[in-house]
This record gives sequence, C-alpha cells and structure tokens, in this order.
Amino acid sequence: MKITVNKTPFFEAIASLAKVATGKSAIQSFNFIKIKADSSKQTMSMTAADFEQIMSFDLPTQVEGNLEVAVSGLQLKNLVKSAKKDGEMTLAVTDGFLEIIDDERSQGQLPLADDEISFPSPEAPKDAETIILPANFSAFVNDASMCVSKDPTRVQVHGVCFSKDGITATDGRELFHVPLPLEGLNFDLSVIYTPALASIKRPWRSISTWVKEDRRFVIIRGDGFSYFAKVSNGKYPNWRNVIPDEKDLDVSIQFADLQSLQLKEFLQSIDKRIGEYVELAFEQNQITVTDAANRKLVLHVETKGMQSPGSVSMKAEFLGRMLKLGHNTLLLAPSEQKPMKATGGKGFYIFMGAIPDTPKHQSATAPVQEPKPVETENQAQTVIAEKSVENPPQTKEIASPETTKIKHPVQSHTTP
Repeated sequence: MKITVNKTPFFEAIASLAKVATGKSAIQSFNFIKIKADSSKQTMSMTAADFEQIMSFDLPTQVEGNLEVAVSGLQLKNLVKSAKKDGEMTLAVTDGFLEIIDDERSQGQLPLADDEISFPSPEAPKDAETIILPANFSAFVNDASMCVSKDPTRVQVHGVCFSKDGITATDGRELFHVPLPLEGLNFDLSVIYTPALASIKRPWRSISTWVKEDRRFVIIRGDGFSYFAKVSNGKYPNWRNVIPDEKDLDVSIQFADLQSLQLKEFLQSIDKRIGEYVELAFEQNQITVTDAANRKLVLHVETKGMQSPGSVSMKAEFLGRMLKLGHNTLLLAPSEQKPMKATGGKGFYIFMGAIPDTPKHQSATAPVQEPKPVETENQAQTVIAEKSVENPPQTKEIASPETTKIKHPVQSHTTP
C-alpha cells in the first residue's frame, strides 16, 4: 500500500501533531499519530490526542486503497527532518512498517503500533454555538497569547478570551485587546493557546462551543484541520473594568518609525541581571529612557498634553511589548497611578507602571523613598546624548487588578 502526499502540508501537519504526540506520555496511545487513508475521497487524515486536546489534519493524497495505521509522532518527526522541503513524498506500508520515500530514496522505516490506536472523533452537537471568524483571527490570537498568565495559581487567565467584543488576554499586570465582530458569542470563552494550537499555520475559520455534563468544550476548524479542547470552567475576569478612559490619560508620546526602532534596540540590549525596569522621563518633545545599569537613550518625539516635565517607571518588557505589537503612541497620567495605554497598532495594549525609589520627577510617583543605588561592574554608558544619571532607578510594582489566586480544579480525563 502506497500513499503519495505533497510535502508542505504533510510536514506542517507532522510539526503540529508532534507537539501533542510528544513521546513523553505514560499513556502509550498518546505518543502516536494515527494515519487513515480513504481511497474514495483520495484523502489522508492524521490525528493525535491527549487528555485535553485532539488535533486532526486532512491532506489530499493519491492512495491505492483504504488504510489505518499509527506510528510514533516523535520518530516520524525525526525521520522527515532531512528530507527536501518541496515536491511529493511517498508512504509505503509493508510487513508492519511504514517506509518514508523521498525522491525514490528511502528515508527509513518506522514500526507500526502493535495495538490498534483509536482516538475519539468529537463533533459539535446541533445546539452548539458556532461563530464564523474574521480574517487574520489566528494572528491576533498569537499576539494576545504574549499577555496570558503563566502563574499556575491563576488558571482563569491562562487562556485567550474570545467574546462579543473581540480577543483579550491579561495576566493582571498587562492586557491586550483587539476589537472584532464576534456576533453570536454571548459569553467570555477562554481557550488555552497550547503549543500545538500555536503551531498551526493555517487560517482559522470557525469556533463551535457547547456544554456537556457541566464541562465546556470547543472545536476550532480551519483550512484542512480541526482542534478539539476542553475549556476551563472558571469565569474570565471582568477585564473591561480596568481599561482607563483616554480622557484621563493627559500625556501622549508618539514615536516615529526610526524612534521605535532605536527604542526597541535599546530595550533588547538591557542586562536583566542588573534590573528589568526602566524610567521614562519626558519633557516637551523629548524623552529619556534610563535602565538600571545607568545607560540612557534620548529621543526627540512628538508629545501632547505636556504641562511640565515628569517621569514614569515600568518593566522594560512591557515597553518592548508595546513596540512588538506595532503601537507607536503611549498615553499616560503621570500624576496618578493609572495603567498606561498603547495605541496605533493592533487594538490596544495597557500595562501597569512601577514606583521608582529614586524618581527624577516626584509628580510621577508616590512619596519618595530613600535611594537604593544599584551596584554594577560596568561603567555608566550613554547611548544617545547626555551623561548617565548618578543613581539608576529602583522600582517596585504598583498594585494592579490581579486575578484571585485559586486552587487547581480537578481535570476530567474523558472526552465526549
């Protein structure tokens, strides 16, 4: 039995499926990719599953008959690594082995699973809510995933939230939102953006969701793939309440493309072993960004609403994320402890600042604390213009709308 398949979709499917069938599971079947060929449709499906997710790809093929086998996902991924990336590949099944043939040369053989591997094929029930997704939806989800919480005690914000307002993600200190028309979604749906789901390069087309036995499920369908997952029963935090009103953010700092690039390079070169915070001092049409190593970057920018010089402190990571998301305008209220808001790119991005122990401008902070200079072996460096500050900024984070810490819920290990 031989199957001929185009390499590009075949390799893409293996790369994603191998993130489910990792070869590390104690459940033997979870380490295999199931391959099923249908001669009547001239298609081949490839499926992998674990306790929480089932992923399947449908590939057009040339196949002589029907076939159903399973091989190790890890071994299959390693076997095709050295193959050429274009053209077609042949899969030959003989005597308990799957042979991979590329350009008429054998890449090797893989043993077939001794026991029959069977994965559920979940289908959305008739009463499931199905939402048709706008273009580039998966790209927005990928951006949002940068802001999800990795704290194991905050399972409510481990996922990316889909709602009638669009896509949202937050960890309690930063938040990203893209307004999108998701009519028909009458509640907040939080989906974990697993490495397997993140690896899918194909466009997403629809999401179906339903509840069965007090557990919510979701199926994401796209071009030639489906992804089934269980969804957390926890309620997503009311993120809408923490978005600052732009009229309360009286200072606006706008970066041109070159300035954004200079700032991005400066932030990327920060030595986080010394400190992960920066102070942004501003005056009319100029900002100075200072890191914990006494380096600073001076940029001439466009400012609005500037009444007097001031400063704010923040994680360098957050300022860098603003630029990575394509935003070029930072809105802030230096005299109040409000979140800062970045606009000009995809949706908007808000994040909490920090209180420096040695602020350059007291108007930006709570009462000043005693200076605590950072000791470093490196001499102070000037990146652009002016001298370095005498005492680098020390910071502590401002209390933010963090989600409540909770215990892990008991996870079900069954699929519908």
